[in-house]
Amino acid sequence: MAEEESPPVAPDFYSVDSAQKARWYSDAAEAYQLARPKYPADVIDFAIQAAGLVPGARLLEIGCGPGTATTAFASRNFPMLCIDPNQELIQLARRACRDFPRVAFHASSFEDWPLQRGSFRAVVAASAMHWISAQTAYCKAAAALNDSGSLILLWNMVVQPNDDFNRRLSAVYSARVPTLIRPETDSPETVDAHLAGFGRKVDESNFFADLRFYATVVSIRYSTDAYLLLLSTYSQYLVLPAAIRDSLFAEIRQIIDQEFGGSLECTYRSACHVARKA
Repeated sequence: MAEEESPPVAPDFYSVDSAQKARWYSDAAEAYQLARPKYPADVIDFAIQAAGLVPGARLLEIGCGPGTATTAFASRNFPMLCIDPNQELIQLARRACRDFPRVAFHASSFEDWPLQRGSFRAVVAASAMHWISAQTAYCKAAAALNDSGSLILLWNMVVQPNDDFNRRLSAVYSARVPTLIRPETDSPETVDAHLAGFGRKVDESNFFADLRFYATVVSIRYSTDAYLLLLSTYSQYLVLPAAIRDSLFAEIRQIIDQEFGGSLECTYRSACHVARKA
């Protein structure tokens, strides 16, 4: 029976080919736009100040998704070229940016995108750099920048429910999906270690210097429907067989509704790395 199968783990993103990347979030595109948290204003402000951006500076965004970070920069008067391999996400991003005529989109992986050498004041990647091999990502990003350009990496880490909820759910996950890795239960130390690792990749690329970092913890409340929609956008859940995922989500729904009043208080770490072109 399907319920007895061991669920697959999320893929190593570096091993996912271009065709898979282009389809990866297709089934969850609208859920991604609705449920994933936004980048707070202080994180965006830090990125702009640390990169020395002035209104009108041209930006390249790698992996724009449904436009979550795109609108934050576009609303501050930055013209942008935004790249994403997923057509469904590009359509959502276009819709989100309909009031910003200086934002253009190109459906492509960053690897396949025809390089516009030295054309941008900043390259932005919002929770997207891990989809690209470090060897390609930093070299090509640096080549796209002008001599005074900067790399901006934004990170919204996985939303963390409160400890009471995690303890209540531990037996459910153990019974239904014992091999599933739950990033939403990572400790603050683990999250910090992940962020530090992202920064090391920038330093180790040797294409960028003067790395700066900012992070903040954001509180957010999710209704039962919104929380399950959020889970459906995470790779670990996307790869679950539908029967297992539906059964798991039904039990989570019952617990949130009956034991937590129909909503969850959660937090997430939002962060930014900025480094100038070496």
